[in-house]
Amino acid sequence: MRKITEKRRDLRFPKSYPVKMVADKRVEYKGIIKDINQKGAFIVIKGPFRLGQKLVLEFQSSQLKYEIRSYNIIRIVPNGVGIQFDKPLGDEFSTPMP
Repeated sequence: MRKITEKRRDLRFPKSYPVKMVADKRVEYKGIIKDINQKGAFIVIKGPFRLGQKLVLEFQSSQLKYEIRSYNIIRIVPNGVGIQFDKPLGDEFSTPMP
C-alpha cells in the first residue's frame, strides 16, 4: 500500500457543502466540498478537469454565499479535485467549526 504524504501547510476542516463549478461560462458540474480552509478545499466531483484550470466555484456555507472566480486546480484524483484559492477566504474558514 502506498503511503500518502501530507503536503498542506494549514489544516483543513471537514465539511459537506454542495458546490457548483462552471467552466467556460456554460458547462456546469455539481459536487460536494469535503474539506476546506481559507486557502483551499477538496471537492468530490467528476469532470474533465486539468491542473491549473480556472473555473467559477459557487457554494453556500452556514454563514455566507460564495462565488469564487480566482482559484487553481492543484490536484486531480479519481474522486475529485484539490483547489487552491488565489486569495484567502474569510475568517469563517480559519478555525474549526461545529
